[in-house]
Amino acid sequence: MEISSGKILEDKVEWVKFSNISWLNDEGFYYSHYSAPEKGKEYSGKNEYHKISFHKIGDNAVNDQLIYEDKKFPLRNFSAALTDDSKYLAISTTESTTGNALLVKEMNSEKINNSIELITDFKSDWNVIDHVGSELLILTNNNASNSRLIAVDMKNPDVTKAREILPESEDLLESVTLCDGKLICNYLHHVSSLVKIYDLKGKLINTIELPTIGKVDNIHSDIDDKFAYFDFVTFTAPASVYKYDITKNKLELIFKPKLDLNYIFLEELSPAEMYEIPLTSKVLFEPGNFIDIGEPITEGTIDIHELLNMLGTNLIIYHGTAAAFSISEASNPCFCRDMSYS
Repeated sequence: MEISSGKILEDKVEWVKFSNISWLNDEGFYYSHYSAPEKGKEYSGKNEYHKISFHKIGDNAVNDQLIYEDKKFPLRNFSAALTDDSKYLAISTTESTTGNALLVKEMNSEKINNSIELITDFKSDWNVIDHVGSELLILTNNNASNSRLIAVDMKNPDVTKAREILPESEDLLESVTLCDGKLICNYLHHVSSLVKIYDLKGKLINTIELPTIGKVDNIHSDIDDKFAYFDFVTFTAPASVYKYDITKNKLELIFKPKLDLNYIFLEELSPAEMYEIPLTSKVLFEPGNFIDIGEPITEGTIDIHELLNMLGTNLIIYHGTAAAFSISEASNPCFCRDMSYS
C-alpha cells in the first residue's frame, strides 16, 4: 500500500515464510521465502531451501533478485536486515529457535568478495542494531546470559576485539534502539520494563519514567529522530501507544484503546499496611505461624490465587514498581511459614 494515497499496489510476493521485511529507501525490500512448491503440494510440501531476495517496487516478483541461499543446508533459515545508512546487509542464519550465525555484506562495494563472516557457529544470539561511524552495534548473549551491547569496528571486523558499550547487568537487556544519536535500552527488571537512555560510550543519560508497572515493546525510532514510539501494556489495561521526546525526557500518551470497563491503577488505593515484594518472588500460605497486623510478611515463594481465596481481592494492590501485599485490620487472621526467594 502507498501510504501517502492509501492506494493498494499491484505488487504481489508469494511463498514468504519465516521472514522479516527490510526496506531499501523507497526502492524495494529484502525478504525471506521458499521457492514455489510443486502443483498439488502447496500445503504438504516440506520447508526446504530458504532464501533471501530483493523485490523492487513495481516489478513482477518473478524478476526478484536472489541475494542469498545455501543449498548445502536445506533446513536452515535466513533473514536480512539493512543498516540505516544502507552500507551493510546483515544476514542471520539459524538452525533452531536460539543461536545464529552472522554474515555481513558490504553494499555498493567494488570488492569481488564483499561478504564478511562475523559468526560461523550457533552457540549464541547476535542481533545487529545498526551501523554508526565505522562500527557495527550488536546485541548478544555471548558470554552474557542477560545480554550485552558490543561494537565491532568494520575496518577490522573481529568480534573477539569488539568494544563493549553496555556490559551484562542483573537485568535482561531485551532490546536496543537508536534515537538522536543515543541508545534507548529496554531492560526487564522484576518482570516489568525499565527503559534507560545511554550515549554511544555507555554513559547513562536518563531513565524513562513509565506511567506505572508494565511492559514496553516495539520501540521504533531512527538514529536521527528526536522521538521514539512504543507500546506499553499493564496488568490492568491493554496496550497503549506512547511518544517519547528524547531531548526533553518527556513521555506523551498517543493512543489508548476504548474499553467498556471502569478500571483504575490499583496503586491509587490506600491500604492500612503494605509490604513490597518483587514480582519475581512468591509467598506460600499454609497452616502454621500467625501473622499479626503490621508484621512484615516474610520473603518467600507464593501462589497469589491462594492469597485471594484466603483474604479477598483487597489483599493485593500495585504500588510504584512492585506488587504490594496488604494486611489490614479488616482482614481475617491468616497463617504462613517461613519462606525464601524462588
